[in-house]
Amino acid sequence: MSDAATDSYIAVIIIKDCIGCALCIEACEVEAIPQTFTGYISTIAQIDKNLCNGCGKCLPLCPQNAIKLVKISYSQY
Repeated sequence: MSDAATDSYIAVIIIKDCIGCALCIEACEVEAIPQTFTGYISTIAQIDKNLCNGCGKCLPLCPQNAIKLVKISYSQY
């Protein structure tokens, strides 16, 4: 995906598939996926839609395929 195309996409987590491995956190260069913990265990990933630039670098690292790029509808904001 080219940089020009990323303006109209955002990553989303499929919560039922996320295992909290945190590989997406390490992949995100804009820190749109903050690390959160419950005790000693990483919790379900959450993507900050205000920081995500839709680059997709997190997608191939997810072992559960729990991250998808979706087209942004500006009427949602």
